[in-house]
Amino acid sequence: MLGNRLLGRIRGTSVAQRRPADDLIRRAKKREAEAVDVLDMVVRAIGDTIQILAQSVDPRLIVLGGGMAKTGEPLVEVITAELRRRESQCRFLETLDLPARLRLAPVDQPVGAIGAAMAA
Repeated sequence: MLGNRLLGRIRGTSVAQRRPADDLIRRAKKREAEAVDVLDMVVRAIGDTIQILAQSVDPRLIVLGGGMAKTGEPLVEVITAELRRRESQCRFLETLDLPARLRLAPVDQPVGAIGAAMAA
């Protein structure tokens, strides 16, 4: 698979082992074709998830957590760009203003475990 090959190479570096999305975004900004394709696939999948969540539940905030959140603002920027692209094609999505709801979870807290405990 296209993404697995690139991510496997990215994980081979010491910095990227901790933050593979950083390296992926950096490579895509340099217009490396494979990185552009993989980032597009990842960002569209995240955009789909956020859109489905927003249209189903209408949360006040959408918190990005886990390993991808360690990327920080560069991740928020590419997701925001994808959500804005979608808004430009759909007035309803524009009214939801999903990018304004995005937040990054603290990387030093196990937010997944906390959320699971609260839901139990």
